[in-house]
Amino acid sequence: RHVAPCYFVFQSENSLFVACFHLDRLERKTAEATLSEGVDQSSASGSPRFDISVNGTLTYATSGEAITREHRIERVAFDGTSVPLPECVGAVPRVVPSDDGRLLAVEPVNEDEFDEIAIFERGRGLVTSVSSEGQERDGFPVWSLERRWLVFGSNRHGGVFNAYRHRTGSDSDVERVHTSDLITFPDSWSKCGRRLPVSLGTGKGEIDIGEI
Repeated sequence: RHVAPCYFVFQSENSLFVACFHLDRLERKTAEATLSEGVDQSSASGSPRFDISVNGTLTYATSGEAITREHRIERVAFDGTSVPLPECVGAVPRVVPSDDGRLLAVEPVNEDEFDEIAIFERGRGLVTSVSSEGQERDGFPVWSLERRWLVFGSNRHGGVFNAYRHRTGSDSDVERVHTSDLITFPDSWSKCGRRLPVSLGTGKGEIDIGEI
């Protein structure tokens, strides 16, 4: 996960590390430092369950925490007060807010155990499904700057996960933005809006960091 101005937070086994990089050359400037140990990870992709707010606050799930079927989403303010949001059916392993907090990309698991993506609009109660009917898997949503695009991983083309995008507020078809034989998940969007760091994997536990 890219954190401005030059840091990347990444996982090795069950620990999170941070290091500073030269973004233009993709070379490491500093040695990695340990942020936290015992971080839970997805059983499907091996990706860690964590997020970083715009003010640099790190949140994560510890190892062994199960995602249950009974799951409620709440919006928590900096003063600690919380406001319940409409419930999503099934387990919700990932909720990704846009930078302005108006939109939430929600990744519930449906009754057939397939991952979906829906967009919830605060204040209007609108829910837009990005996933189509079928047995494809969609996941790992990432918002672009000014929430114009929602980028995510999907295997809807019949192969391994590649990167796709959906234009916010549009009824147009989802567009494939990257083609690879490697499993590809978007991780974050750079602040300049021109780089999309991704995780690349073979499906055998080997994961590398790339860029689109």
